[in-house]
Amino acid sequence: MSVRKSVHIRESDMALLGKVDFAKHTRPGDHGKDGDHVLVFLFRAFLGGWSQTVGTFCASGAAPGSIVAKLLLQCIVHLTNAGVVVDAVTCDNSTSNQSALRSLGVNRDMHKLQTCFEHPCEPSKQVHVVIDPPHIFKCIRNNLLKVGKFLLFSESTASAMEFYSEHEDCKKLYGSEFTTSQFTRTLNKLFDCLNSRRPDHVRFNEAQHIAVLKDSIAWLDIWEKYIKTLPTQRQVCFLSKQTCGALRLTLHSSVALIESLLLSGFRYVLVGNFGQDPLERFFGIVRHVAGDGGQPTVQHFLFIYRMLSVNNLVRPPKQASVEGGGPQLLLKLQGLFDKGKPASSQIDMLAVLFDDVLEEPGEAVNNASVPDVTLSTKECILDYLAGYVVKKFSTISCTDCVGTLKSQTREPTDLIQKKSRGFLQVPSSQLLSLLRIVEGHVEELTVDTVACADVYANIVDQVLLDSRIASAGVGCRLHYVGTTAEVVHFFLRCRLHFYTREKNKLTRATWRANCPRHQEAHSPTLPCRFRILTVQAYLKFCSYSVRGDTARGPRSADVLRVGSPTFLCFWWIVEFIVENASHHRSAAVSRTSLTPSFARWDHFLATYWRLLFHHESKNAKSSVSAHDAIGRPLRRWGLQA
Repeated sequence: MSVRKSVHIRESDMALLGKVDFAKHTRPGDHGKDGDHVLVFLFRAFLGGWSQTVGTFCASGAAPGSIVAKLLLQCIVHLTNAGVVVDAVTCDNSTSNQSALRSLGVNRDMHKLQTCFEHPCEPSKQVHVVIDPPHIFKCIRNNLLKVGKFLLFSESTASAMEFYSEHEDCKKLYGSEFTTSQFTRTLNKLFDCLNSRRPDHVRFNEAQHIAVLKDSIAWLDIWEKYIKTLPTQRQVCFLSKQTCGALRLTLHSSVALIESLLLSGFRYVLVGNFGQDPLERFFGIVRHVAGDGGQPTVQHFLFIYRMLSVNNLVRPPKQASVEGGGPQLLLKLQGLFDKGKPASSQIDMLAVLFDDVLEEPGEAVNNASVPDVTLSTKECILDYLAGYVVKKFSTISCTDCVGTLKSQTREPTDLIQKKSRGFLQVPSSQLLSLLRIVEGHVEELTVDTVACADVYANIVDQVLLDSRIASAGVGCRLHYVGTTAEVVHFFLRCRLHFYTREKNKLTRATWRANCPRHQEAHSPTLPCRFRILTVQAYLKFCSYSVRGDTARGPRSADVLRVGSPTFLCFWWIVEFIVENASHHRSAAVSRTSLTPSFARWDHFLATYWRLLFHHESKNAKSSVSAHDAIGRPLRRWGLQA
């Protein structure tokens, strides 16, 4: 975790904290460096939801892999001496962690696979290595995103792709093969196995989870062998070498750990406990408490670290056999600020309004059926959402009302058939008619027009004025008014939630498109390293101006202000040279638009471009040298590089 550089004296032993400190493993040249990162070791149990930090060290940048390996072995020794049995080590797939694992003898190659290392206290025992599964899947996603093939690995995505491939409304997916959906479903099953956290998911199907992991190992090996037979330019869609090795290492270690723990007496194993979620949660709490952009100083981090470490020891975990003796008076004072729910609600208001509009339902309405016609994509989605409404109200006490919401005769649509695992509900035709009326007015007031603050009331008014709503009520003869009001309110709440979420996404996208800082950071003509070097050169130019060296630059104090005419002119010159030197184009420019201090501009522009193109010239494929690329635009202005 990154922290801000800071040093302070610890009065207990007058030690200077904030410097690089790996105890006896600190390199001689690192003692004087200020630390800007912290390395944290944390222990978590296979059973139970508790975790405990073990140690923390201050580093400058990422800690070297050799030092991480030594500290890891030392941590295992201390835990073993305290009576803890260490079976596995979990970390992310960073470069320093990869180096540490290599120094411990771990090998990720398919032909030289080694997933564990020797226990430092028990030579006959092996310690398995697991790479955090969420980090692996994030790398897989980023690699697909880099080549423009981003996917959301979920069962819903795979089902939706199969559904849209059979409908002509979606031209991009219609008629496509199921290969991508199968790939998505495979990764989704694998992630579910590696992220199992509830006993109900693994208690009776542990063998099935192990089979999925073993099948994934074979699938990954076949995938890698096939990719190696393809041309180099087509191998970019495959996982990177580091990600592939991390996934293989995690799969083999997970299978070995599950089998070992089951043999040692475990009834089931939650593979989700192999990850480093407690460590990520610990860092999240530290960033939240620290404030100031989420980057604490070293001193703040140590304070928060001590408080959280003691809190984990003092506070009893959930479902424990003891109770924590908290301050009862404080709890009573806090209870004074609890706000109760208001007596009146939107549902009561809707019930009053619908009471004057709805007609009493007839007996034939309850068993009405929809004719067998092909529904459009939009209607299939509405039918799926109506099934969610049925699931929500399936627990009400009146069975007659429930019978009017779900249908026993309608055939499920294609979308429900593909997404259902046997629990999705099929809505009745009466409920579908009601939601179709409400959905039409929702789109009218949110999509076709700009929604206002009273959009909920406006939608209700439009629904009440619709002539079709009189015969579209749901529920039995005794409760049809209240049931209809609750269904409409719940559906509107869901739809407005969807609307606000999409609206916020659009607002953020619009802000990024119009924000000058965001455009500047992603500008193709002025990359980030160009901008940094520009500011460095400009500040050096200002240092001469502060000293009053009139022969080297302007003497105005206004030059120090970012955004001043002198700064903007300098920025424009550098950006123009970036464009022409990168593309080797020629263009005419008027010298009247430049500042008269050409002697100082000459020096800084030449220094700027020598520094910049020193790196670019190493990998330059063009016959034009870096010096010529610098000199051409400068000579055009009467300057020399």
